[in-house]
Amino acid sequence: MNDAPSLLSLLTAPPERVAAAGTVREFFAATSPTAGSSAFEDGIARALAADRPGYALASGHQAAVRALFPDLPEGITAFCASEERGAHPRYIATRLEESQDAYRLSGEKRWASLAPQADQLIVVASRGATEGRNDLVCVVVPANAAGTTLTPLEAPGLAPEVGHAIVTFEAVEVAPHAVLPGDGYVDAVKPFRTYEDLYIAAALQAATLRCGIDFGWPKDLLEDTLGIVLAAAALAREDLRTPASHIGLSSLSRRCEELDAHQQQHWAASPLAERWVRTVEPPAVAARAKERRREVAWERFSEA
Repeated sequence: MNDAPSLLSLLTAPPERVAAAGTVREFFAATSPTAGSSAFEDGIARALAADRPGYALASGHQAAVRALFPDLPEGITAFCASEERGAHPRYIATRLEESQDAYRLSGEKRWASLAPQADQLIVVASRGATEGRNDLVCVVVPANAAGTTLTPLEAPGLAPEVGHAIVTFEAVEVAPHAVLPGDGYVDAVKPFRTYEDLYIAAALQAATLRCGIDFGWPKDLLEDTLGIVLAAAALAREDLRTPASHIGLSSLSRRCEELDAHQQQHWAASPLAERWVRTVEPPAVAARAKERRREVAWERFSEA
């Protein structure tokens, strides 16, 4: 029997808020997954305990990682795909080379979210070219593995607790069992951004909903915020690799943007204004990438 709380029960009776955590690691140590719950519900439960957007964002990010890689060992995990020119297969130069009874990983990853706080890293690497195509695979390595160097990067204004880093690998030993099955691009890089966008949006909206209830925000705004969380939950139960899911996520993201001005207005008048009022707009490149994914989804949907 599954005794895990339902999403609605989590929203109506949220866990105790964690206010004393000083870092993402301390926040995650103070919160824990519920037996039998889904990765999505775990992300929402943790987000409801967050007293700042950084912890909610990290909760959604880690839920996305767990949803896509359900068999990972426990601990905070950073997904390391992007390199100097991006995460397209042709730009992945990090190499995984066979060496006797193990493998060796060499290369550099850019802008790895949560890498400074991570216990382990999922690294997208090339095993060489097959018929002119870069053959990519994912490997799991401890964040403190010999030959691994992390160079912290400045965090965005809304979530300074969520660290990012450049990660350099110099002949890092990788055990055969740490090489994940599947295609590193089709099964990991390509779907991860969809998972990440959906799960982080849901986590941030859930945390906003809880605080909005606590602060007595207008009921219509709370209803709209709840609607986004419930819509995200419905999408999370679907195959996020399908064009219809991408289109649904586009709709949900647009609704988040429409509500943002109203939410920011109420955040500005709340006791948590210093933490929650956004002072730095998201990079325009992210918006362009989202629009391109939306266009491709519609093209594929129309062809189906």
